[in-house]
Amino acid sequence: MQTVTTPDPLKRPILGPRGRLSAAARGVAAGLAGTTVMTVSLKIEQIARRRSDGPVDYDASDHVVTAAATVLRHNPRTPAGRIALFQLVHWGYGSAVAAAYPVLRHRLRSRPRAAAVFYLACQTMAMTLFPTLGGTPPPWRWRRTVLLSSFAQHALYAATVCATDNALTPKRSTHVLNSTVLNGTVLSRAAMRDDTA
Repeated sequence: MQTVTTPDPLKRPILGPRGRLSAAARGVAAGLAGTTVMTVSLKIEQIARRRSDGPVDYDASDHVVTAAATVLRHNPRTPAGRIALFQLVHWGYGSAVAAAYPVLRHRLRSRPRAAAVFYLACQTMAMTLFPTLGGTPPPWRWRRTVLLSSFAQHALYAATVCATDNALTPKRSTHVLNSTVLNGTVLSRAAMRDDTA
């Protein structure tokens, strides 16, 4: 019987500099898509709940500006300046954070696990940064509607990031050769396995 060594599907190659750069670019693009979907969803929620007291979600509130001003040590003095800082943080932070997702997917070797970890990390950051930097109450004192909106919006963001990264990740075909002996004849069967970088 002929023995053929086949690659271990669980062992992924270490990403080189070009691979890391490509993965980061995919992540940022996925983050931009996720932020776009989340922005539209928040706008719809704001319209639907326009009679609500206070913000419908802290991610769409002036608390974003407060947190950014605390980190940057720069507090805009005009309404236009605050709007500009909000947009910069909203789109820049939302896009940049997603650069971590391809790394998680590569290390965890599982899209579902990477998606779950990424979502939990995003939600944890929101529930940590807003109280510590943005001047909001601690999460256990958030209004129920705000808390539910936060969970739902970050789930939508994370799902969009994961789906976009999946669509942008190039597929690589790997042939695994299996050889067996039947009646003295070596028979080979090439099985196609789709893998991702």
